[in-house]
Amino acid sequence: MKNFEELVDETARAIQRTDATFRPILEDAIRRRYRQVLRVIGWVEKTSRMSIVTTASTSLIAVPEIARDIVSVYNATTNEKVEPRGVEQLDRDYDDNVSSATTGHVYSRERVSPWNGVSFGTANNFFGVFSTAAGDSLAVKVKLLNDEGHVFEATGTVNGATLTTITTLPVASLIQDVISFTKIGDSAGTIKLAHGTTGNVVSSIGPLSRTARYTWLRLSSAAALGTTFQIRYRKGMQDIDSPIEVPQVDCGDILVVGALADGLRSMNASQRSLIEEGRFGQMLDDFMNEYELEGEEYRQASGSVDEYRVM
Repeated sequence: MKNFEELVDETARAIQRTDATFRPILEDAIRRRYRQVLRVIGWVEKTSRMSIVTTASTSLIAVPEIARDIVSVYNATTNEKVEPRGVEQLDRDYDDNVSSATTGHVYSRERVSPWNGVSFGTANNFFGVFSTAAGDSLAVKVKLLNDEGHVFEATGTVNGATLTTITTLPVASLIQDVISFTKIGDSAGTIKLAHGTTGNVVSSIGPLSRTARYTWLRLSSAAALGTTFQIRYRKGMQDIDSPIEVPQVDCGDILVVGALADGLRSMNASQRSLIEEGRFGQMLDDFMNEYELEGEEYRQASGSVDEYRVM
């Protein structure tokens, strides 16, 4: 499989535009076509699982930033599948967080938040930041909401793996939410926002991300302490950016043809662009058919209809 740089080079040769000024157009075209391919296929490697055990009575569960689609939620404590509902239906037909329960849950997919749902506790006037990489040094900014509805904002600098104070809030202020947690650029490690001197992590930002993002699930009633939930979700695939990066699916030829159509269009070669666009569409259809066949073989072999689905 060819890497990102090789795919761009091949497209440049095919279009006979190897000049540096035209290269960014082809790079953007390869990325766009790659996203297009990923949107139309579903494959086993895109599905991940996570298991959480509630540490307190809660009706909110946060799943990782990379989660783009919730496939299923399962209560392993009671061996029950948790059924999905729309946000409005959950509000209308179910009592939210009225009591702790271990059975009979349904859930809705809620907001995206920079808070991971870990409890702030009561003595929460100290917040600090640190990285999983010792060499990281970069600026971060946090906005926090207290129990009186006031917003506190502060900036600080990450000092490697050392927990460094970013802000000290009045003791009387009990934090209810992280409104935002951002950093100025890429980092070598994961940047974490911690509450308390023990480093209780309440938010984190990945190396290539600029802000913390968690997708929240809301349960129809609060899950009791010690309830285990197994969550299966589809990951959002990442763009290819660096020269040596290789697409995670073997679709290089399709990307080149699609990028060729885009490049010709930018050169006002409309007729040739339409021809290449037609080739791209046919190649993408063939690619989809191969994945559908492989998906059917997988289902027959495993007896599963959920583990592998073509979107």
